Amino acid sequence: MTSEILKFTDIVSMMPIKYPFRAKQCSHYQCFDGLTFLSQMRRCPTWECPVCNNVLKLDDLVLDGYGLSITV
Repeated sequence: MTSEILKFTDIVSMMPIKYPFRAKQCSHYQCFDGLTFLSQMRRCPTWECPVCNNVLKLDDLVLDGYGLSITV
């Protein structure tokens, strides 16, 4: 069994994550702040996961239930 340390600081803004999102196809559990991510995509639309750099689409984003239960 392996473990993964989850950080609840957004990788882009360095602020606490309020809206924990991940992409469906990403294999990591680390979330990023969805509002920060979407705001950044308006300015510079690279559409890459900020954690692992996988290319993604808006439809790939999911609200992480586990992360949400911790951040609320």
